[in-house]
Amino acid sequence: MDIDPNLLGRAYQRDESALEAIFDAYYPALYRYLYHHTGHIQTAEDLTATVFQRFLEQIYADKPPITHLSGWLFRVAYRLMVDDIRRTKVRDSDALPDDVPTESLTEQTVFTQMQTAQIHETLAQLPARQREVLLLRYIAELDLSATAHVLGMNINAVKALQHRATTNMKRILTLLGELL
Repeated sequence: MDIDPNLLGRAYQRDESALEAIFDAYYPALYRYLYHHTGHIQTAEDLTATVFQRFLEQIYADKPPITHLSGWLFRVAYRLMVDDIRRTKVRDSDALPDDVPTESLTEQTVFTQMQTAQIHETLAQLPARQREVLLLRYIAELDLSATAHVLGMNINAVKALQHRATTNMKRILTLLGELL
């Protein structure tokens, strides 16, 4: 998800087409990342919009992030998400809307929903930093450098944390499989 430095330079000059291109490039990954943390569509949309609002504020204040745009955006997203969780301690995931016809819930859809629920359960059992590195690497699809920037760690520490997280995920999933 590297952005062309020329595009970034144009964005810093407040070029609307460059800003739109950055928005289009980063919105899906930021949204997925925030949705996995919050479990709420509207909250994830609001927080993602706030990330871009902060980005624009920095540009218009002539203080744009100079390096690691993806790391900067995801660090802002992480901080906003933590603040949101502190404000709303208990929150359930979005329920399936009532207007969805039951015949659209095919076997594959149900299976996918069960897998997603199992992944969420497993992630919830991991220590916070391990869960965070997996979300950043696999849900937000950040590279090692950007992940290190978001977490305030060096790349080797991120690799080690990611290895421990995947090992723990496998262990937890194996235990769940044995219990079922």
